[in-house]
Amino acid sequence: MFMPYYLVLRLTREIHDLESRMVRKQIEISNHQKYASRLGSCSILTLNNVAGLAPGIFPRASLFAQYSDQASSMSAMQNLQMMKMMGRVPMTGNPMMQMQIEMSAFNEFKQASLKALKDQEIAQMNEVEKQIQLELTSLEQQLKIKREQLKSYKELLKVQRDIRRVELQARNSSGNQKEDYERQLEILRQQRDNLQEEVNEHDNFNSRD
Repeated sequence: MFMPYYLVLRLTREIHDLESRMVRKQIEISNHQKYASRLGSCSILTLNNVAGLAPGIFPRASLFAQYSDQASSMSAMQNLQMMKMMGRVPMTGNPMMQMQIEMSAFNEFKQASLKALKDQEIAQMNEVEKQIQLELTSLEQQLKIKREQLKSYKELLKVQRDIRRVELQARNSSGNQKEDYERQLEILRQQRDNLQEEVNEHDNFNSRD
């Protein structure tokens, strides 16, 4: 069975495509890790903090920076009002001191809310990273199979060319030389049959996918 050369070309293109997709997935993982690291290292995430992130993750990071600031401020204000209603905020009678006490309480509530939001965002980033890693692992497995398949195809094509060459030499020879060529053909045909079995196994595996 002659294996058309275009199948080798097609497999080569598929391998290049898989390699490109793997590089993109690796970049995605790196971007998510940098974002998670930035979240963990900043007490308050601002647009300046996320300015250096990759374009692929920047929109999410910038939206989270705005959302987390607004949401934590709202949560802190609600907590402060509740504490005041419950009488848990000291009333000093001094407007300046009262403002400092309430601002200190507000900042504590805001930092606690920000931490909770950041922890949640980091957890989500970790889940996304795990999913991308699963996709990357799948691509690595596919690439390994494709490379093995391509190797078998190339070896089969080479043996088929060698068989045709030796067959021609055998037809144009006689005596001991012809016998030598016939022995070579026997070895080559066995190699061809073994390689054909490998190719068929790869084809059957791909058809199951």
